[in-house]
Amino acid sequence: MGKNIADVTSAANHTILHQIAKQNTNRHALAKKAGIPQTSFDRKLDGHTDWYVNELGRVAEALGVTFAGVLLIDQDQAND
Repeated sequence: MGKNIADVTSAANHTILHQIAKQNTNRHALAKKAGIPQTSFDRKLDGHTDWYVNELGRVAEALGVTFAGVLLIDQDQAND
């Protein structure tokens, strides 16, 4: 274990930002597709507020990745 909520938020944010760039989209489009208000989405992605599990699930779905994929940086991302 050893992970606290800040670690989870940081890992998720890193992965989400990576996927935004990889998929050639932007924060606004992803927030809209995930059904999260833009201001809330930006505050979470900027690390000012932690994610709720259901929000990360909606972001994962909007990105077309697994829920676990949002939380963990896979080897391909680490090498980008």
